[in-house]
Amino acid sequence: MDAVSLIRKYVSSRSLPGWAIRTDHGTVSGYSYYVLNHPVAYIGNIYVRSECATTATYSLLLDKILHSLDSSARIQRVESQLFAFNCDLAPLFESRGFVTMERHFLSLCLDQFKTSNGRLMNSGTSPYSDGRRSFSVQPLKSSTTAI
Repeated sequence: MDAVSLIRKYVSSRSLPGWAIRTDHGTVSGYSYYVLNHPVAYIGNIYVRSECATTATYSLLLDKILHSLDSSARIQRVESQLFAFNCDLAPLFESRGFVTMERHFLSLCLDQFKTSNGRLMNSGTSPYSDGRRSFSVQPLKSSTTAI
């Protein structure tokens, strides 16, 4: 089962496992979640609002996930592809035995492909097809649906 299908399954059944941190006023200041696809667990995200973002807060969320996963004898590996919004997460994971792999993110300024009215030029693209089936991008979940 691919990662998107796995997350869809958990979201649709309203059973996405994870943790949230609340402030003394009851406001959610951070969250983390994970999915299980035995024998692998995937840490989906760890996020803390900027005003509450400390290494200790991120560590607490990561430790809660790892403790939860430790109780599952069928999990043999834990993977994650996290985006650090306001904290360098690599040292937190590495201190717990994770191996960091370098990734390359590429970007392209589209200004060179715009017409005089500001619209993107048709570059001659067409939907991908491998001869047997066609692929398209579909939303994970409607943004208007509460999870």
